[in-house]
Amino acid sequence: MTDLHKCPKSSGKYIASVAEHVSIDEKGVRKCVDEILERIIDGRLSLKLNLYKKVGEHPTTVEDKDVDWVFLTSALNFSFWKDDHKPQYIVTYKGKTQNGYMSMCAAINRTLEEGIPLTDPEFYGKITETDLDKYFIGDDNVSCPMIKQRVDCLHEIAKVLLDNYQGSFVNCLKKCDGSALKLLSMVTQDFPCFDDSANYKGKKSGFTQKSTDFSG
Repeated sequence: MTDLHKCPKSSGKYIASVAEHVSIDEKGVRKCVDEILERIIDGRLSLKLNLYKKVGEHPTTVEDKDVDWVFLTSALNFSFWKDDHKPQYIVTYKGKTQNGYMSMCAAINRTLEEGIPLTDPEFYGKITETDLDKYFIGDDNVSCPMIKQRVDCLHEIAKVLLDNYQGSFVNCLKKCDGSALKLLSMVTQDFPCFDDSANYKGKKSGFTQKSTDFSG
């Protein structure tokens, strides 16, 4: 089986060339690029605007606890889609109603405010589905999607952090020598849930860079 997963560019090119049900409209891509550039130039789109900070759920400081918060939410940031017949997962916290990923962030903040150490791998490494569902529960008792998978993810990253990084993602950052590429390689190699790759028509393809080699 040919291995493309170390190069997202090659993976994307391969998938686009053999996909049966999805195609890329090159004219549409160009139109989108032109419109984004136009909005940047005329000021309608600011590259300085941090939308996450504007929403108000992400940390505004860079302390160790904030790093661990960001890593936790990054590990759990997947699949907030709902089935057509099910209610949407939303969380109202401090007067703001959030949707999707931001709902989970609000639920995490709410849980931390209650004195529960949800960002501590010693704690979430042993967390149960029942407890995580309780902490993440949304408005009208709507559960966060894929609780089982999120628990599995938490158990996995907790074990890696406790075994290799003294229980904090801060120590992973310290080992990357200030290199974003080295950090990305470390994360995708050490934490399997961050390895977004799969076999597609006989070739392993992925969308996370697993090495510093960007050739191809």
